[in-house]
Amino acid sequence: MSVSPALPEPAQMRAKLAEWQTWLDGETDRLLALDERAKMAGTDADRGDVAAAFVARKAIGDRLVAIGPLIDKNRREAVALMGKPVVDSLGGPVGKDIDDAGKLLDAIIGAVEQRLDATEQRQVVDIAKAQAIDADLSVAERLSRQLGEQVNQVAQLRQQQAARRDLDGVAATAAKVRAALERNDQQRQRVLAAFSVAPDRIQRLAERERDVRDLAARCTEKIAGPPRLAVPSVAAIGGGPDPAKLAGLPWSAARTQIEPFVDKLDRVERALDEAARRFGAPLAERDDLRGLLEGFRGKAGANGFSEDPAVEPLYRQARDLLWSAPCDLDGARPLVQRYIAAVNARIPAGGVGR
Repeated sequence: MSVSPALPEPAQMRAKLAEWQTWLDGETDRLLALDERAKMAGTDADRGDVAAAFVARKAIGDRLVAIGPLIDKNRREAVALMGKPVVDSLGGPVGKDIDDAGKLLDAIIGAVEQRLDATEQRQVVDIAKAQAIDADLSVAERLSRQLGEQVNQVAQLRQQQAARRDLDGVAATAAKVRAALERNDQQRQRVLAAFSVAPDRIQRLAERERDVRDLAARCTEKIAGPPRLAVPSVAAIGGGPDPAKLAGLPWSAARTQIEPFVDKLDRVERALDEAARRFGAPLAERDDLRGLLEGFRGKAGANGFSEDPAVEPLYRQARDLLWSAPCDLDGARPLVQRYIAAVNARIPAGGVGR
């Protein structure tokens, strides 16, 4: 004779039913949130699965409602009802029992949540990409009009964006086009800024030219074998293009007149700097050699042998060359070094100047 399993106490059954209801409330909240997301970002399949989940949720809720009153009236029937198949309002199967139905509902919700998470992430990426494309093309459109460059390419990219064709390719190309146009615009602004101050710059270069010519004349007079270097003429540059005639021209047309003029100013300035360096270097070296010679003459005097016949002639030879015009630097260098070596050789350890 078989013994029927002991029935759980009413309090136990009510506690279990409360657990189920709490779980179902949580699933209901998930489902309501999922329904809104599916309407915004889901596919037809997502929305269909959400509808099926609502059906399963109602079937489980109805079963819990049916079990509640039986706990006090007929516990055995209440327990049996927990294990019976769960069907929807049309008689379609939901689960072989309430546990199975619960697993089905949780699985449907979880699967749709995962799909929507992926879809929404793609949408975030697509939105960011679209915003980047729009920003790049907005800048590119403005600069292409100002520069008169790549106008057709920018227009084609805008058409591709509107048609949503190859957005990855559009994004990459739009960024490159924008960067290229920005570099060209920086060059345009640099050239225009240089052109705007050209009259003042020409005046400064003319003053610089006079200084360099004076330096070149002094070097030629004072130094033997001076550099063979022409000093550029600022007057040969001319006044440049007329700003009034450039007004209203597109940059592509104005550039052909402005840029060569600004480049010429740059070249003349660099040439003047180079001429100043080349003509100034021999004079500076002569002065340095004079300073060295007199410095060691002072060391010799401090040690009491400045007039010594072993070193005095070396000093005189070097001085005669360094204070003559034109000065033979090639001849003076070794004489100064010989005098320095002779003075150093005569100064004893611990002597003055050591």
